[in-house]
Amino acid sequence: MKKTAANYQLERVLALSALIVFVVSALIRSDAVHALISLFLVVIVFILSAKQILPRIFFLLLPLVAALYTTGSILGLYDTFPFFDKIIHFLASFVTALLIGMVGYNTPLGLLSKYQIYYYVVIVSIGLTIGAVWEIFEWFIDQFTLQNLSVDLDDVVTDLIADTMGVLLGGWASIKKKN
Repeated sequence: MKKTAANYQLERVLALSALIVFVVSALIRSDAVHALISLFLVVIVFILSAKQILPRIFFLLLPLVAALYTTGSILGLYDTFPFFDKIIHFLASFVTALLIGMVGYNTPLGLLSKYQIYYYVVIVSIGLTIGAVWEIFEWFIDQFTLQNLSVDLDDVVTDLIADTMGVLLGGWASIKKKN
């Protein structure tokens, strides 16, 4: 399909619609955590796509990650399939690093892009920080709700390993995509 403004806007509307469905489904289930996460994704997609700096691949990847995340919660896949959580962490970190790298080219961070190794280190550092902050967020949710997002220390460490692998691959892919 040819890249046109109309196609971009259609893909944007479809992605936003999919994400809004996840917000509503989480609210129906009284799942405030998933509703907030999905709402955050809606805001990110809306802002970045309005400026047309969001690569079109994100109109597929962000709703896909949100769908897997929400579906996993609805169907109890986090409990029945031991590595489901790690797959989500990997994919979310991959998409996050890809987003940082691709959007970063349109910001002052993009000045580093001519020095690929430095740009890669910055992308990975930001992505790893987001993964660490996510684990802290999960811990806080566990402290103040009845949810059990952080099972134990092994769960946290393996989540961070999956985040690291996703960020490393996503950072590399964003640099390769630009070149």
